[in-house]
Amino acid sequence: MMGGRGRDSGLIGRQISIEEVQMRNRVTGIIKENESLRTNIMAIGGGGGGKSILLLKKCACCGEYTIPINTELVECPNCGWIDDSYQNKHKDSLFGKNPQTLNQARKLYFEKSSNNE
Repeated sequence: MMGGRGRDSGLIGRQISIEEVQMRNRVTGIIKENESLRTNIMAIGGGGGGKSILLLKKCACCGEYTIPINTELVECPNCGWIDDSYQNKHKDSLFGKNPQTLNQARKLYFEKSSNNE
C-alpha cells in the first residue's frame, strides 16, 4: 500500500491545518500589537489607598509620556503638539488641529531643545 499523504500518513509529528496556521498568525499579530502598545503607555500614580492610576501615552512630537490614553485632541504640556490621530499617522499633513505638520513640529521642537542645552 502506498501512502505518505494526508493526516493519517503515519508521520511522527502532527500535521496542522491551514485554519490552525491562520489562527496562530492572528494570535501572534495580536500579541505583537499589545507589546507595542505596552511600550508606549506609562502608568502614573499609586494603586493603593484609593488612588487612581493615570495611564499616559507618548506624544507623537516630543516622545514624552504626557497624553492621557483614550483621549484625542489633548495638547502636550511639553511641546504643544495637539494629539490629532490623523496628523499623528500622516506626518506631512496640514489637515488637522495643528498649524504645522508633525515632521515640521518635531524638527522645531528638537532644534529648540538642542539650543537650550
